[in-house]
Amino acid sequence: MPPVAKAKKKEKRAAEIAELMSPRSAKKQERKLRNFLMELDERSEEREEYTQSILVVNDNSILSAVGLVVDCLQRMRPDKGESTFVFEGKTYQLVGAEAEMVEKIRLRNFRYIAIRLFVACAEWGIRVNNFNLPSDSCCRCGKRVK
Repeated sequence: MPPVAKAKKKEKRAAEIAELMSPRSAKKQERKLRNFLMELDERSEEREEYTQSILVVNDNSILSAVGLVVDCLQRMRPDKGESTFVFEGKTYQLVGAEAEMVEKIRLRNFRYIAIRLFVACAEWGIRVNNFNLPSDSCCRCGKRVK
């Protein structure tokens, strides 16, 4: 590569790095992160509705079993309770309301995973305590069935 081409390439890369490090770029990334967190929150709300529709049909023993599964999932978390969040390959330290939101999303998702485990067991004929599938809705998606 001729020296002029190398210099142009180096100049172009320096401009790209300067653009990435600019305050404007940081604000744009923060906006994307907040939008992504809001989308995750909406999805976790839908999952929580599904979880509650299954739990309504069952008794308190299933609720305590779900609690045990959630506790196991929380102990297996790789971040060990720190309020970190990975977005587009970059780890963010969350504080305040955002940290609370992420913890709420995690709890909802862990409860959803526990219920999905019990539903899968019930579909395969494995009886977990007194777990019952709802008779008026689909056990996979939660939609009402006539």
